[in-house]
Amino acid sequence: MSSNNETTMFVMVPGQEQPASMPKSQIKAKLAKGDLRQSSLIWSEKYNEWKPASSMSQLIRPVPVVKPRVKAVTKPTGKVPKIIMRKADGTGLEAAPIVQGAEPKKMVVVQRGRRSTMTLTGWMMISSGVILVILIGLAAFNWAMVHHPMATNLERSFPGAGVWAHYGGFFQRDVLVIHFLDSGRIRRDNFAEYLVALAKASPQAPNQFGEYGTVSLNTGFFADYLVDGSTWHKLGKAEPSEVKGILLPALRRSDGQLVMPPRTGVDPAKLLELENGRWKDFVDSFVQ
Repeated sequence: MSSNNETTMFVMVPGQEQPASMPKSQIKAKLAKGDLRQSSLIWSEKYNEWKPASSMSQLIRPVPVVKPRVKAVTKPTGKVPKIIMRKADGTGLEAAPIVQGAEPKKMVVVQRGRRSTMTLTGWMMISSGVILVILIGLAAFNWAMVHHPMATNLERSFPGAGVWAHYGGFFQRDVLVIHFLDSGRIRRDNFAEYLVALAKASPQAPNQFGEYGTVSLNTGFFADYLVDGSTWHKLGKAEPSEVKGILLPALRRSDGQLVMPPRTGVDPAKLLELENGRWKDFVDSFVQ
């Protein structure tokens, strides 16, 4: 919708259940100041769906393209000399040719009669070893910073419920990924209690807010549902009876779409029926 040539949009503000309406200029100003995150969900007439601010071209300032300067290089003429060096034992060392008028480059020296080359297999073994060391380091870092403290805290408040947690992609420290494990301890009647214990056991994000930008809830390798970090932090201080009302309005599917549409203009009876159905689908994803 628009008025006086100023586009009005809806913004999901962290910590608020209802979306807030703002003009596009105000949203752009809040994004520039950092009052809104690039991951904040915004609805506009142009797209007719909820999308992160970072994916909306009308909110992003274009970055000017600067063309690099290209310096013309004059091709040298004449005979190209070489440098031949001799060792004390008479072994010849032939250096790379020196081009007159060109800037000196790194010299490549080849020792005659003692050439040693690195085979493709050797380079592949070295590369594989480096990658393996990096993966082991990332796994150890995530175990120490995320999984171990979270699993330990959860065992105290909700014994017997397994969990596996790590940073997004193992190095995105603004994203917390939680994998639900089928331990038989989680049931429909205690699922809300388990979510509160899970949120309370989550370690703080390594930033000034202590909250993650996104929390991913998974049953397998890929995300099933997403929720913003401030809602997840609020969930850790709630009662089990409050979980549905706090979590459902902010819950998103793996494609980023909100589970519940905006409540404005919806019949209360239909809204309640829709909430119950969407909540049942959410619980069924994690409880067999």
